[in-house]
Parts: sequence; structure tokens; C-alpha cells
Amino acid sequence: MTSLSDLELAQVETVLRQRLAELANHAPVAVRSPDEISVVTVHRPTGRARRAGVIAAVTALIGAGGFTTYSFLGASNNGGAATPAEGVADFVSAAEHEDVLGMIDMTLPEEVATLRAAIDSIVADAKRIDVLDTGFD
Repeated sequence: MTSLSDLELAQVETVLRQRLAELANHAPVAVRSPDEISVVTVHRPTGRARRAGVIAAVTALIGAGGFTTYSFLGASNNGGAATPAEGVADFVSAAEHEDVLGMIDMTLPEEVATLRAAIDSIVADAKRIDVLDTGFD
């Protein structure tokens, strides 16, 4: 650490004195006694109102936690069916309606995202080169 020269110390002292003088200009002019200061009371909910607010807040937190847990633990259906017979029936129904994406949804859940992305890519390329109409769904 270097020390300041006498000239630098004088400059720092001058700046500090100027800043203190400016600060003094912002100070209140009159000093008030505690009796002159008005005190305003704020109405805070007590009793039932406070209890209702706490119950509402706890209920909201429990609801948010439950929704988050439900969302993370299986609310999404990535494909497949509840039974093999239902899966075959849904697959055949989708094929009859020419619903390729519906057929893909009946495959293994791990493969659905990949197959859907492939079909979407093929459709986008076909629309780009005017093989399919832009209104194709």
C-alpha cells in the first residue's frame, strides 16, 4: 500500500470538506420534539382474519406441491395403452383414419418422441418442396 503525499492528502481533505458541506444542506432545519411527531396506527388483521389468511396460504402451498408432484410423477401420457388389446384396437383405429401420429402414439413410450420428430421432419420437407399442401395436417 502506498502512502499519499502532502499535496494528495490536502486534495482529499478539500473534497471531503466540500462533500460534508453539501450533506449539511440536506439536513432538516428544525429539530422536533417527540411530542410533535404524529404516530399513525395501522390496523392489522387479528383473530379470525389472520387465521383464515394462514389457512389459505398453507392450502395454496399444499396444492402447489401436490400439482408439482403429480406433474413430475406421471401426469404426462407419452403413448401406449393400458392393455395390449386396447393398444391394438387404437392402432388399427388410427390406421383406418390415416392418422400416422396416432399410430406412433401406440408404440413404446420411449420411441414416441423420436418417431414423432421423424414424421414432423418428413412433413415439413414435403411441404417445403411442394409435395404436400401447406394446409396438410
